[in-house]
Amino acid sequence: MNKAAIIVAVSMLLSRVLGIFREMLLAHAAGVSLEKNALDLAFMIPDILNHVVSTGFLSIIFIPIFTGYKVAGDEKGGWKFFSNVLNTFGIALLILVV
Repeated sequence: MNKAAIIVAVSMLLSRVLGIFREMLLAHAAGVSLEKNALDLAFMIPDILNHVVSTGFLSIIFIPIFTGYKVAGDEKGGWKFFSNVLNTFGIALLILVV
C-alpha cells in the first residue's frame, strides 16, 4: 500500500507542476481574452474531478478499501467494489456533463 500512496502523491505533485507551466504558457500566449476565459471554463470540470479523485477519494478511501479486499483474499469482492465505484462516478460525471 505504501507504493500506491507514493505513486498517487508523485502524480498529484507532477500534475500541479505541469498545471502551473500550462497556465504560464497560456497567459503569455493569450493574455486576457474571451478565448482564454472559455479555455479556463473548459478546464474547470476536469480539474474538480481531479481534486475529488486524486486528493480525496482515491488516496484516502478507495485505495485502503480495495487493498483490504486484496489482502483478505477476496479478489472478486475487491473488483466488485471497484466496478461499483467506477459506475457510480461514471453516472455522476455523465450527469455533470449533461
